[in-house]
Amino acid sequence: MASLVEEATALALSKLAGMGARALAPGLISLPRPEGQWLVRVLGRRGPHRRGGRGDLGLHWVLEPGPEEMVALVDLSRSLVWLLPREEFHRRAQPWPGGRLHLDWIVLPLGRGSKSLPREEEWEPYLVGGGGST
Repeated sequence: MASLVEEATALALSKLAGMGARALAPGLISLPRPEGQWLVRVLGRRGPHRRGGRGDLGLHWVLEPGPEEMVALVDLSRSLVWLLPREEFHRRAQPWPGGRLHLDWIVLPLGRGSKSLPREEEWEPYLVGGGGST
């Protein structure tokens, strides 16, 4: 059985195939650009989860320090991939210990959710190639 990172990498590769993506390792993809290659870190989630076990449905990713210029965020349950510059991830994420960055957003508000968290619609400009079932 494939791991989460392997499944996420495979889906990201399929969505980014038209851009010339190729796998370097599980969780790491290269994309051609005019002056070389972009290094892309793939972060995957199996699907939205209840925040705090009973709150809004949300997605979150944790990015470790690294040399990647781009980040591919993958929701396996809906076959969705967002591709964004690392700088945008950094700008919108919360710092965590060890130089890690935590990015969180609301997929479906179900109650008294956090007003400070962005809604998934805000990330639509970064959505790659449409999605699966939503």
